[in-house]
Amino acid sequence: MTRRLIIAVLAIAALAAAAGPASSGAAVTRHFDATVISKSQSARTFKANVEHRGRMRFKVTRSTRFERVAGFAGLSRGLEVEVIAKRSNGRWVAIAVERPGRGGGRDD
Repeated sequence: MTRRLIIAVLAIAALAAAAGPASSGAAVTRHFDATVISKSQSARTFKANVEHRGRMRFKVTRSTRFERVAGFAGLSRGLEVEVIAKRSNGRWVAIAVERPGRGGGRDD
């Protein structure tokens, strides 16, 4: 499933690039491999060490999709996750948060 999601995001990004320059308000999605450091229940955010980027904070909304993670409550220190996020109003908003694939060669 992870490969399909990444391919879909890349395809959307390629189509957007082919359509011409984006307006200044358009948000581009990014993929991050990360390890959760902490979370704030009241702010609905979590901090993570992101490969090649350092510490980042992600906002979780009602529309954030979780796969193989028990929602926001399932985020805990040390958990490795893949985050697909977009920049919105100066912060990173998580579109999807999931545990890395199981590596069995299956695309389920």
